[in-house]
Amino acid sequence: MDTIRSFDEFDINEAAADKVYIVHKSNDKRDNYIKGTLNDLIGYFSYTLEIGNSWKRSIQRNPKTIASFVKNLQASFEEKEAAIYNRAYIDLVTEIPADAKYVSDLTADKKFEKPAETKPAEEEPSPRQKAIAKAREEKDQEIK
Repeated sequence: MDTIRSFDEFDINEAAADKVYIVHKSNDKRDNYIKGTLNDLIGYFSYTLEIGNSWKRSIQRNPKTIASFVKNLQASFEEKEAAIYNRAYIDLVTEIPADAKYVSDLTADKKFEKPAETKPAEEEPSPRQKAIAKAREEKDQEIK
């Protein structure tokens, strides 16, 4: 694949907060492309990074650069999938292929608009509710 970048191509301080990266996670059955900022990707893979850190303390749960993130994520998958034949591999790519089936865009607007508040139409009380209300009124009148 010609879109895969090696670690040598990345600047050590390349982890800008608003820079968008594409991570390619692959195994024998499936290719996933996850697009997001470094913080989005760390959040998306946080459980895997935590598992890797619990088995091997040298794996960082909150890497500072994208190169460090990819390295730590791959190490986390190796710890997590130690006895599995069909392992996941992580690469950093510059673009998503046109024929990609599984794409997750973490940069999409995550804010949902609240629906306009509408007052529910007042329903006619049921006969039982009418009887209860009438009984309460009678009781209140007896007390007075």
